[in-house]
Amino acid sequence: MAGVTGAFGAPVVTALTPAREALVSPGEPVTLAVTATGTGSLRYQWNHTGNPVAGALDSTLAIAAAGLGDAGWYNVTVTDDTGAIDSTPIFVVVAPTISRPRVWRDPLSSLGYEGQDYLPDGLTNAVSIATSIYHSAALRRDGTVVTWSSNYYALSSVQVPTGVSGVVAIAAGNLYTLALKNDSTIVEWPSHSAPANLSGVVAIASGYAHSLALKKDGVVVAWGGNADGETDVPTGLTSASAIAAGAYHSLAVKRDGTVVAWGANFAGQLNVPTGLANVVGVAAGYGHSLALKSDGAVVAWGDNYFGQSSVPAGLSGVIAIAAGAYHSVALKSDGSIVQWGAGKSAVPTNLTPVFAISAGQQFSFTLSDASADTVPVIVTQPASQSRSETETATFSVTATGPAPLTYAWRKNGVPIASATSATYSLANLTFADAGDYDVAITDYLGTTTSAVAHLTVQTAPVVTTINSARQVITAGQTFVVGVSATGVGTLRYQWKRNGQPIDGATGNMYVRTNAGRPDSGAYEVTVFDDNGSRKSALSFVIVAPELTQIVGWKTELLVTSIPGTVTDGVAVAGGYTRAVVLRADGSVNWWGYGVGTSIPSWSDVVAVGAGANGGTIAVKSDGTVLAWGAVYGEDNVPAGLSGVIAVAEGSGYALALRRDGTV
Repeated sequence: MAGVTGAFGAPVVTALTPAREALVSPGEPVTLAVTATGTGSLRYQWNHTGNPVAGALDSTLAIAAAGLGDAGWYNVTVTDDTGAIDSTPIFVVVAPTISRPRVWRDPLSSLGYEGQDYLPDGLTNAVSIATSIYHSAALRRDGTVVTWSSNYYALSSVQVPTGVSGVVAIAAGNLYTLALKNDSTIVEWPSHSAPANLSGVVAIASGYAHSLALKKDGVVVAWGGNADGETDVPTGLTSASAIAAGAYHSLAVKRDGTVVAWGANFAGQLNVPTGLANVVGVAAGYGHSLALKSDGAVVAWGDNYFGQSSVPAGLSGVIAIAAGAYHSVALKSDGSIVQWGAGKSAVPTNLTPVFAISAGQQFSFTLSDASADTVPVIVTQPASQSRSETETATFSVTATGPAPLTYAWRKNGVPIASATSATYSLANLTFADAGDYDVAITDYLGTTTSAVAHLTVQTAPVVTTINSARQVITAGQTFVVGVSATGVGTLRYQWKRNGQPIDGATGNMYVRTNAGRPDSGAYEVTVFDDNGSRKSALSFVIVAPELTQIVGWKTELLVTSIPGTVTDGVAVAGGYTRAVVLRADGSVNWWGYGVGTSIPSWSDVVAVGAGANGGTIAVKSDGTVLAWGAVYGEDNVPAGLSGVIAVAEGSGYALALRRDGTV
């Protein structure tokens, strides 16, 4: 008999459909039905989580398109001429057929090494989740439970007893797990002193060391640790519709929409705001409490050290809440989540559409609807291409799929280190770069490999000679920079100074008459043929007076030791304790503190600089960099640095400007 016997002669519920549980996907219809006998006419009132459903006065309750708000336990009150009876509960679970778990941790948390914030492989059919300090649990769509942790002391809490099935709700305490079955009984492992023969349960909650069970008649049962009175259920609490267990305190929502709190109050977590009403759900953390109102608003109180009780302004449309130790999470009706308190910056992107949330010690879990998720689908394949030497080849792919997508490019089937984005570029091509390229794109469901794109590398023009790598002239003189080159078809030229094109300079030589100081700089030419292009080596031109004098002031050491014999300086740089002059012949002279017989001998220099810590730096005509004398690493020139046209040195650092404009 599917019912609870009421007063003598009351109606008898002979059947419920479904008998215990209905599992539907969002948007699907669900129908609950009762068959009963009694005296006279029978009247019906369906209830959802203990509260009457408006207008649900027939023997059937039909929900055309179930939403997350329709989940929970239902029963029906049947009345005849002699009395009334309440049926046993029917648990309605609303969850997609395929789900995707996501987890994130407070970046400042030291927790996580226990494995409680990892994800078991193949967990794609979870309908709800529960988290604690050292372990986590998930309820599968088939009514079984999976738990996980790597903590030695939590192993007993993750070893699900044989035969546990028909589960409709789960809760995770410290080192133990609690499950509610669809026959309204509970299973607890390891044993945590649950009352014997506890039945009629419709909801469960677990704190640090205590547990709560809500019975269908609104009675709350508590057991476990009671150091702060967390299991001392207030006398007269017999009309609860929802419960929550914090670390050391407990909450209950009464059917009139008010909240009752008991247990520890070290942070004001029991201080329910005056006038709080129309509450439909609660959540409890370490020292703070949350309440969800029927209009989708959230109210918080208690500990706010990390901002966990500072509800974001304008938060609305909330359908579920969760409280971690020091943070809070809200699920909105559009499937998005909002988190505040500790770790709010760690929330992953692309979580929607979420349908279930849970908050642990310092981490959070969500379940998203993955029924439409697939392995990556490639929208645009990488294209084959032909490029010449020295040019850049870029392969790109466009794909869709549940985020995050990861990319792994390969050449001739061999993975390319660090080639892990949707595009892959090869600069300054050589013949060795020719080959077949593809990319493997992976999401949490699997991997899709792109089509192969072939790269052909053709011969670029060859610059055989350059007339001068370094020239020093005086103002008004003429200078010429030129190259000899070979290539395929007609050759074209474009000269540049300091990386900027020179108007009209399109021959193999560039002649500048009546040169002035602004004409100093690094010259280069790009040679084009029918296959591609190639840049020449740099040619530096320095325009300076034939006779110069070094003048200094302010710092006595640098002024008094100026080398008076240097009359051909073309550039000078001074630091805090040392200065340097570039001479017309490309050599360098230093003076100041610490300059002695150990100084290096530099030649073919085209630019100099000096820093605050005694260091000096120079560019050679081949575009390489020299450095000496610094005390904080400014002279540690990066390996392979080339193509440099200017340098500068500060206090503890140095800069180099390359010919391509990068620094």
